[in-house]
Amino acid sequence: MSNWRVLLNPCWCLWACLLPGTAGAWPSVPPWTPASSAGGPLSLNQALALALAHSPAVAQARANKAFSLGTLRLQQGAFDEVFSFSGAFSRETLPLAQGVYNNELGRRRLLRTLAITFEGLAQGIQQQLDSGVFGPLPECIETTITIGTTVTEIHCVPNTVFIDLEALLRGFQDAGIPEAVQAVRDAWRRQLELYLATSRFVAFVGRQLLRQQGVAPTIEDRDTLSYSLGLSKLYRNGIRLFPQVRVEAVRNTWRGKPLDPSFGGKGVLVSYTSRVGFELEVPLGRGGGYVTAQAAERASQAQAEAAALREGAVLQQTALATSVAYYNAAAARERWRLLSETVAREEKLLQVAQALAEADELPPGDLVLLQSRLAQARSQQAQARQAYERARVELLTAMGLAAEGVAQLPEVVEPLPSGPEGQALANGLDQAKRALVGQRLEVRAAQKAAQAARFLAEAAQADLRREVNFSFTAWYTGLHETAKTMAVTRWWPGVSKSFGEGFAGPSVALAVSFSLPFANSFARGRLASARALEQQALVQKEDLERNVRLRLAEQTEKLQARAAEMAARRQGVEAAAASLQAAQELFQAGELGMVDLILTEEALITAQLQLVNAQLALATDWARLRYELGELLPVEVVGTEVRVGVPVGL
Repeated sequence: MSNWRVLLNPCWCLWACLLPGTAGAWPSVPPWTPASSAGGPLSLNQALALALAHSPAVAQARANKAFSLGTLRLQQGAFDEVFSFSGAFSRETLPLAQGVYNNELGRRRLLRTLAITFEGLAQGIQQQLDSGVFGPLPECIETTITIGTTVTEIHCVPNTVFIDLEALLRGFQDAGIPEAVQAVRDAWRRQLELYLATSRFVAFVGRQLLRQQGVAPTIEDRDTLSYSLGLSKLYRNGIRLFPQVRVEAVRNTWRGKPLDPSFGGKGVLVSYTSRVGFELEVPLGRGGGYVTAQAAERASQAQAEAAALREGAVLQQTALATSVAYYNAAAARERWRLLSETVAREEKLLQVAQALAEADELPPGDLVLLQSRLAQARSQQAQARQAYERARVELLTAMGLAAEGVAQLPEVVEPLPSGPEGQALANGLDQAKRALVGQRLEVRAAQKAAQAARFLAEAAQADLRREVNFSFTAWYTGLHETAKTMAVTRWWPGVSKSFGEGFAGPSVALAVSFSLPFANSFARGRLASARALEQQALVQKEDLERNVRLRLAEQTEKLQARAAEMAARRQGVEAAAASLQAAQELFQAGELGMVDLILTEEALITAQLQLVNAQLALATDWARLRYELGELLPVEVVGTEVRVGVPVGL
């Protein structure tokens, strides 16, 4: 018994994990590798525990359930909150618009004209100051310059001023007031000197500004640095929510020019914009989106539950296969034991016969006949031993264990069960008549598979209708502008000020979208596939129920016949044993021949072997009936959790 403890310790742990309340919702499936048999004595419950832990069919069923649970988790992930972060930098290079370029050229022409005009005016004033003859300023030109919608007029000193001045001087001279004449001339000289200084200053400023402006720009650069933080959440009613925070820094200038317009720049400040808001998408068509949004998750849930039910069914099938294999091994061992007892009797009888032959009380022919019978019994014993070894190999195969030699084959320690009798048999047959076939795990699995297909079909049916979506967006906007050049070190202070200097809003946007595919082949094909899967699952369910009912009826009839055969075989063995005992006494008394004794012994071994076969058939059929009733191995499936109870009465 101790040889199996190394394998049984993890098996009992696994069995404990399968008991109620201990299995997890997302179990991890360890890789399956065939374990080596430890050899030694093995009970039926130990064989079942090892089979449930190491059977490849059970491992495959658990892997299938793990795959279904992974698919379910994948579909549930569609409703998880998704945090998103994105950063982007872009530079747009655009040619300058023709109107803007013309305005820049007009600005430079204006500055050039101002410089030339006032420089000429200054030269005319300087000539009059040098000659002392005052008169009109011929270099001064009246002009008007228009740039866009701005009109600039340049005026010179009117000629009437000089005409009135000459008349005034002649009047003072005719009046004989030379002091007044000199005073007027000095005052006018001072005024001309003021005009001269002003004209030269304006001309200098014009030249300086023209030099600062440089050549007219031809290319516009727009740099944008933006970051976005958002959260996406899809609800099971089909509504999708997008809260979002977006910050953006924009620098818009002309290539090769500073920001200051005095030096030819565009004069647009670097702007930092922050936007805080959300977007809400509400499906209006296709049943409000409720069916479509949940279809994949509900179908995956049903498939996961179907996989759990199939796992429970595989556990019960493994228990049945292991029990039948164990019973076959026990029956093979019993046949080997009976034939070994036969050989022992034949050897003892041969010794008696040899003593009688030496005393001339037994013909030599009978001794030869007895020796031939012993050889035949030994041959049958060897065949029975080989059959027992094959049965043990088949038991390991059912358990999912490997063995490298005969020493690792298990030794069954439990005899064949006597089978149900009396009230136990009657209760089993009555329960078979009242069995609820729909509660079988395989049938429930087919029902869940049909339910999963129906969920997908309902979603495909809803997708045949028109799609109408309503979108509502609301946000607040903050703005900060600065003349400082945009850089990585200055980006966060600018952004923080866009949050701290107040928000404007709310701004809202409403949108409605409508779509109606003409053929809609995708939804129609998906609907046809889902309907076909549903029909396939329903056919499988009905076929399973039919087969279970047929097997129940078959097992009921067979058990009644097996029980009657079992009783008859027992009586036959008892009669054959009594007949052999009487024959041996008569043979020793010399009143019975060797042939009659051998025939009597063959009748006994035949009756014993028939009793073993009947006992095996009864135990096997009883196990099959309990399997069909779901009692061989108690298995409870709750959702995706499989709970395995401890076998009782095996």
